[in-house]
Amino acid sequence: MTHYYELRTIKHKPNTTMGAEIARHLAVRQDLGTAVVVTSDPHSMISVVRKTWLHLARQLQKQRAGTLNPEEILRLTHTIMHMQRMKFVAKTSTQVPDAQVYFVTPKQLDSLPPSCFTMYLCDALPADTILKAVEAMPNCATLVNFDVGIAMSPLGLRPKVELESHVLNDWHNMVALLNHRRINPGRLQNSNPSNDEALDTLLNHSHEFLQAANSLRYSIHLAQPITTIGADKQQMFDAVMRLAHRVQSLSPKGFDNYLVRTFGEEKDELFTSYFLRDKATETILA
Repeated sequence: MTHYYELRTIKHKPNTTMGAEIARHLAVRQDLGTAVVVTSDPHSMISVVRKTWLHLARQLQKQRAGTLNPEEILRLTHTIMHMQRMKFVAKTSTQVPDAQVYFVTPKQLDSLPPSCFTMYLCDALPADTILKAVEAMPNCATLVNFDVGIAMSPLGLRPKVELESHVLNDWHNMVALLNHRRINPGRLQNSNPSNDEALDTLLNHSHEFLQAANSLRYSIHLAQPITTIGADKQQMFDAVMRLAHRVQSLSPKGFDNYLVRTFGEEKDELFTSYFLRDKATETILA
C-alpha cells in the first residue's frame, strides 16, 4: 500500500489557528472515511475545530439561500446535513466506535478507526509510532503534518501532490471516453443545450460512463484539497460530476451509491422527493 503526506504551516497565516485550519481542511475531505487528530490537548483542539466547523456550515447555508439552481441547492443541502451529523469526540474509536473525527493524544494512538483516510499530526511523535499508525491506514490515506519537525519522506510516505496526478490521469480517461462519444467536456455547463444531448448519449452507455465517473470522483476525494490543478479544470470536473449524477438518477439500474451520496442519500426524504417520484402513485422510480 502507498500512503501520502501533506505538509501544512500556519506560521505566516494571520488570524489562523491550527484548529481552524484542520476544520477547513476536513471540510473538503468529510466524505472520505474517518479522521484522527493527534494532539497533546484534545479537548481544547476539539473546541476550536467545532467552532470553525459550525461557521463553515453557516456559510454554506448562506450560499444555498443565494442560489436558485435546484441541483446546487440539493448538493449544498446534502453537504450541510452531512456536516451537522458529523460526530467529533475527544476519545478513541474503541470508546466511541460511531464517530467520524477522533481527537486523541499521542499515547492513545494505539488503534485507528476503520477507513481512516486522514490523520492530522499536531505534535511530534516517535518515528516508529507514526509508522505503526500509518500501516493501519487504508491505501492512499494521507497524514497531514503541521510542521512538527518530522520528515515524512524517510518514513516511506509520498507527497500528496502525487495524488493530484492520479486525478489528471482519470480525467484524461474521462475526456477520451467523452470524445469517443462526440461530447465536448468543455461545453458541459449548466445552461448549455448540449447537456441534454450528452445526457441522451450517455444514457445508452451508462455503465461505461459511470464507471469512469466513479473512478474520477474517488481520485478527487483522495487528493483534496487540490492545489496544483487550475480552477477552470476543476469546474469541468464539477460539470462532469453533475452530468454523472443525472445519468445515475435516470438509469434503470443503479451503478454505485458512491455518486448518489455526493448529492443525497437514498434514505433521505429530501432525496426521494427530489428525484423521479411518481405523484400519482407515490412510487419512487429512482
